[in-house]
Amino acid sequence: MHETIRFAWGISSLGDFLLAVSEKGIVALEFSSARMATEDALRMRFPQAVLERSDEGIASMTAIVAGLVDDPAAGCNLPLDLRGTPYEKQVWQLLREIPAGQTTSYGALAGRLGTRDAREVTAAIASNPVAVIVPCHRVIKKDGSISGYRWGVRRKHVLLARERQPVAPEKRIENRCGRRAGYPARGVVVCAVDLAGKPAAHCATGGQRVGNPGCAVSGRRGK
Repeated sequence: MHETIRFAWGISSLGDFLLAVSEKGIVALEFSSARMATEDALRMRFPQAVLERSDEGIASMTAIVAGLVDDPAAGCNLPLDLRGTPYEKQVWQLLREIPAGQTTSYGALAGRLGTRDAREVTAAIASNPVAVIVPCHRVIKKDGSISGYRWGVRRKHVLLARERQPVAPEKRIENRCGRRAGYPARGVVVCAVDLAGKPAAHCATGGQRVGNPGCAVSGRRGK
């Protein structure tokens, strides 16, 4: 039986992005303005899967991602379903261990993997399919200069700058689950969600919009 991968396009302060999810979690998060080409690349990457456009079905997840782009230091609890070689997944896990606001070098990562040759590490980083959440933007050259980035060096500069000056915690939204949710997109509460794009069973907001009398959001939108 073929697996189903749902995808949707979102809009962020750093441009349009495609979000694709399996039953287990996010398989792709890519910035792109070339929508047709990006969707074709997704089909080529998952030739045995049924790809389903699901703008409404994963709307809450795309809203969380858009907020994370604005505040990449906030962290993200969305589940991931990383597909790659064992070595690539090992490198991607090391990327997720780099604290927000800090950077490392390709050589330092290679050293952690027991080799002096950073070429394989560089190739694995370049193959990372999930922007921001798997923070490959935190890897720079040994001399401290900004190196290439799969989704453009300008975006890398901006993400690093935002992590050096993160949004104050009191300006972030929190729901009753206590999960930090970043900024809502167009007034939508971005709470913990399940993979169907619906609020998780323990979330008290029910996905209502900010300002609704019944909304249980305990914070305010950042200005």
